[in-house]
Amino acid sequence: MCDRWVNLTSINHNQIIESYQHFYLICQNAKQNEAWKGVWLVIGWEIWKHKNNIIFRQEKVDMDEV
Repeated sequence: MCDRWVNLTSINHNQIIESYQHFYLICQNAKQNEAWKGVWLVIGWEIWKHKNNIIFRQEKVDMDEV
């Protein structure tokens, strides 16, 4: 879903480290890519919080909410 927000096509990795390492934009400079990796971290944090709400507050899975 995140790739669709910025019109990208990417390969999804099963390992979180590989996902983070490959989360970059070829056409951007180093500073812009650092900001882009910040987006990756925020996405991960939101998924983590949503997962906890499902487990501990019995909420339902809602990809739009994430």
